[in-house]
Amino acid sequence: MTARLLLLLIVWLNAQAGFCISIVEQNLVRRQSSGGISSSSLQVLQENGFTGQVLTSSMAGFSNFTQAWAMNYNESPQLALVPLTSNDVSVAVKWANSFDYDFAVRSGGAAASQSPMVIIALSLLNTVDYIPSEGVIHLGPGNVWGDVYDAMADLDVTALGGRLPLIGVGGFTAGGGISYLLNHYGLASDSVIDAEVVLANGSIVWASSNANLLYAVRGAGFTIGAITEYVVKAYPKPTEIYSGFVLFNMDNFDEISAFVANTTATNTDPNVALLMGVVLSQGVQTILIFPIVYGDEAFAKQSLPWIWELPDPLLDSTTNVTWETLQNLQLDFVSHPLPTDDYQQHSIVVRSLTTSVIQAAVDWQTPLLSDPRWAGLQILIEPFIPNSFSSHFTTGPWPHSYPTMHVIQLFIQEADAAPADSLENFNQLVTGAGLVEAAAGTGNVLQRYPNYYLQGTPADQFYGPNLPQLQVVKREFDPNNRFNKGIAIVNSTS
Repeated sequence: MTARLLLLLIVWLNAQAGFCISIVEQNLVRRQSSGGISSSSLQVLQENGFTGQVLTSSMAGFSNFTQAWAMNYNESPQLALVPLTSNDVSVAVKWANSFDYDFAVRSGGAAASQSPMVIIALSLLNTVDYIPSEGVIHLGPGNVWGDVYDAMADLDVTALGGRLPLIGVGGFTAGGGISYLLNHYGLASDSVIDAEVVLANGSIVWASSNANLLYAVRGAGFTIGAITEYVVKAYPKPTEIYSGFVLFNMDNFDEISAFVANTTATNTDPNVALLMGVVLSQGVQTILIFPIVYGDEAFAKQSLPWIWELPDPLLDSTTNVTWETLQNLQLDFVSHPLPTDDYQQHSIVVRSLTTSVIQAAVDWQTPLLSDPRWAGLQILIEPFIPNSFSSHFTTGPWPHSYPTMHVIQLFIQEADAAPADSLENFNQLVTGAGLVEAAAGTGNVLQRYPNYYLQGTPADQFYGPNLPQLQVVKREFDPNNRFNKGIAIVNSTS
């Protein structure tokens, strides 16, 4: 249970003339679209060359391509389109636009992108092709990072991807591809050299053909179009890594929170990182510390000595690990993959991580402990060293240049997931977030997780001063705001 909750830490073009639809038929189906997707429109989709899977909600396998990241993000889509080629994606986008169907594009992975009508799922666009002579890797957005790491396990290079193997490669340009190589090599968005993009008019282009488009792809790709292939830099794998889990009981909370706050405030070494969690498992709260150190055991224990000086840990699994082991570390006890339908998630971001903020984060969890509906609860705290999110923000719209951002998340897993509970449960999470906001103080809370798209996240918080430039790109390539999921980019022409 502990590891399952831990896993829940811690995206997403030939002109319109090709569609053989009369004006009368288009208007008819558009009127029908508010109540559902018509069979006649599906026939048009096939007639116009879509070769992938077409799945309605009653078909086997539908949920494999439509299930939401968490219960509170589910919009009950009606149709899943699963393209086999970039041309399929183009046909699907033009089709949805012709019938005025709302749609969401999603890659492999945790699936935050949702629509009440159509999901264009890129899961089967999953190539991994390393080109040694160019020092680049071609990646399909349907991959999850574990697929990429497995495909490159025998090589001495890797892609700059997510630390959780179940995170989708398509989350990559929204920051969801951050790895522990972050502070060594820059950001995942900065490692994008090029991308194939299906635009709102259905045309298929390479981002490098237009400087504005390449800029947007490096951090906001799925607000502009559907990315069907990435070309990314290959990086050498680190040769020495020391990591694992150390668990303590709650008697050590005050001391550990002080150490974590101090480490966060003073550490500037890109070789040293840690995560902190407070996990409820089988009715017992425990503190989890997850060090990630590029170096040997001696260097790790010199850099974070307090972890190993605290007496009587409940568990210490830290050891020398390989790059692949590090990425798979949190999968050892996984009972099923993400996404899942029995938990909800909420998160905020603070600029300063103090002991009072850490205490407030745990207080966020405390009122939920005695409720029998919850099979598990976890607070996760992700500190980042100064300027982790700012050193490369000029190459793309994400991330903007805050000196520091630290993530606090609450995961709540239901023992008996009843849809009727969903709104109540989510309101509890939002109310609880106020505890952390109050403790952090005015100006310290950024509210949302900067590391992937969550629908409803204010665009100015995610993109900061880069938002106006991104809006210029949006008007150029998607003036009708058809790619409108995740973080809404306000169209100033509307």
